[in-house]
Amino acid sequence: MVLIVFMFLDAVAQLIVGRMRKLSVLFFVVFLTSCASSRNSRITEQSTEDVLWFWSADNVGGHKMKIQVLLDKVVLYEKIVPIVHARRSSVRAGKPIEFNFSAPRAILWQGYKEDETTPPGHRITCRIWRAGSDPDKLILGVWFGGKDESHMNTLCIAYPDRAEATEIASGLVVATTPISEGTPASKPSIIPRSTGSVLDELEH
Repeated sequence: MVLIVFMFLDAVAQLIVGRMRKLSVLFFVVFLTSCASSRNSRITEQSTEDVLWFWSADNVGGHKMKIQVLLDKVVLYEKIVPIVHARRSSVRAGKPIEFNFSAPRAILWQGYKEDETTPPGHRITCRIWRAGSDPDKLILGVWFGGKDESHMNTLCIAYPDRAEATEIASGLVVATTPISEGTPASKPSIIPRSTGSVLDELEH
């Protein structure tokens, strides 16, 4: 009788040990699968989702963009900046643009706050920076104002493969033109900030 009980208990123990081994193997397989899935997800994210256009501090890819601010087709400011198609972690951000000018005429500002008009000779500060990045374009933040005042704060789209221009106020335009070695840049079409339709074509 004692022998039968011992054999029964031994069989139960072997059954429990076997099931524990199976569970251990199952948990180990699940753990490895989870690690592989997480690694593949990180690789996919790094290789595709994070490859965006940036305004860079370093000219690493040979791509450049000319940024112009014009009033009545007269260039107030112009700068060429490096742009790069890369992962966010590998890019040093370019320094924002800031300059001042005295408007030769009155400027009517609409669509930001209440409509206002700055008089001729009014000193205005302009700031332009990278506000966002997409796989096929840059988003620029644009601000016009002065000491303790803000006339306009908006966004402009800049493309790495074609020219673009946005009308900020009547006659006041922010234009971007990609520059590649050996490729002539096209003329940007002026797009009103409020409607998005084509008004005119810049003259060089």
